[in-house]
Amino acid sequence: MSTTTPCYLCQDQTEHSCPECGLPSCSSHLPTHLVDKVCLPFTVLYKEGVGRYVVATRDIKASEVILEDHPAVLGPNYETEAVCLECLSRADGSVLCHHCNLPLCSDKCRDGPKHKAECDVFREMEKKVVVARFGSGTIAYEYGCITVLRLLALRDTNPETWARVQFLMDHEDERRKEKEYWQMFQKNVVDYLRIRVGLADTYSEEEIHRAIGILRTNAFQIEHPYLAAQGTSGKAIYPTFSFLSHSCISNAKYSVMPDDRLTLRAQVDIKEGDEITIQYISFLFGNSRRRKEISDCWMFECKCPRCEDTTELGSFLSALLCTKCQGTVLPEDSRMECKMWKCKECGQNMEQEKVLGIVEELKDEMYDTMEHEFEKYQKLEEKFSALLHPNHYQLQILNRHLAGSIKGSITMQQMALRQKLMEGFIKVFEIVDPGLTKWRGKMLFQVCKTRMFFADRKHSKEETDKEAFLAEMKNNIADMEDVVECLKHEPETSSEFRIAKMAETSLKQARDLLSMMALLG
Repeated sequence: MSTTTPCYLCQDQTEHSCPECGLPSCSSHLPTHLVDKVCLPFTVLYKEGVGRYVVATRDIKASEVILEDHPAVLGPNYETEAVCLECLSRADGSVLCHHCNLPLCSDKCRDGPKHKAECDVFREMEKKVVVARFGSGTIAYEYGCITVLRLLALRDTNPETWARVQFLMDHEDERRKEKEYWQMFQKNVVDYLRIRVGLADTYSEEEIHRAIGILRTNAFQIEHPYLAAQGTSGKAIYPTFSFLSHSCISNAKYSVMPDDRLTLRAQVDIKEGDEITIQYISFLFGNSRRRKEISDCWMFECKCPRCEDTTELGSFLSALLCTKCQGTVLPEDSRMECKMWKCKECGQNMEQEKVLGIVEELKDEMYDTMEHEFEKYQKLEEKFSALLHPNHYQLQILNRHLAGSIKGSITMQQMALRQKLMEGFIKVFEIVDPGLTKWRGKMLFQVCKTRMFFADRKHSKEETDKEAFLAEMKNNIADMEDVVECLKHEPETSSEFRIAKMAETSLKQARDLLSMMALLG
């Protein structure tokens, strides 16, 4: 008698397995595991109260591909300006679909596959929809239902993908408690599709609300370089990628390629059996802000090691300075609802409301500062350095802006200050976001270029000996190699990929210089 085991992806019982590694896989999902004769190193498991999550099936090296995925649905955001319903570029109303009257950007986007789902529906309407407002800062309310409709259409056009999407969570109970939002979607999406568009016999209220919930819980922003340049974006659901859980100190990172293919790679080395995680929200923010936004947007309380530690893994990214003794002020405990902060040295208390008020004040003053206003950033740094721990996330973000304001014709002192600020930023944030990250690669490239400049200058002026120069060059080569590793797999159209290529050029020049010096003795 043949035995069956759950498929690594859909969990259905199967007699089949991968011929290369033996991982149980139904015939439908083997092609997504065995890609170009390479076994992708993950499996999907299920846990009550958590849902599906992704685990490493073997040790994975940093930078190694974990999975590749394609969007089940991709479309415009809920509240968006009018964009092309094929490519999401900005639309101005001069080109309309000749079937349904909805906006496109140009003739090349007519009759495209992404626009088909809503086009097939809207073209049947007796009174065609007319989008009246265009341009940045406007909202095309008619677009609110588009991506929902594209997701619903999978039920009849792509049953296999529809079945995979049904594994995803929609947080219906939590969303129903948000009465204002629930009613907004009821009116603008559910009633609009069923009554205005005439789909009451096609989709039930429950189906539409579930599609709304799946999108809200699992979709993430798509912003290709050509979209970012125009200030537009969209959202997409990647059905396998959506099984990944969040951790504020994640071990994997993803990139979206120009063809909308998503590639997930290990950010650090991952051990067999470890859960594979990503970040749903930026690592930049401190615990109080980050945990609240996670709860508000994704409806769960994060319990990762960073969130459970008031020091945030020893980074002190949320710490203040005591007004009495200049000691470190942290929350009394790691609960989200903790309202009291306390100095670890003298025990003086500070209410959370006051803590958040100081951070908000700095945030507001930074918002009112132009990117070139170096002196103003300096004054803010002087003012808030007396209130916030040197590692505080908002102070570090200020330092990043201060470094960015140093541009044009600058002095050696300003160049050294910019290097120091960037090095400090990297040192603090790599504690909570370690490994081969994009942000670190980009910033480290600037640091290395500055270090190389100073090393070369000192050597040419004979202000340093040969041994010290060689040691500095070797350190810079090692860091520049890190830059390449961080960025080399990014899309070729991205700024990150261009930096990786520049880093490779700098590496060749530095290695050639070392070789020449070795020959000369």
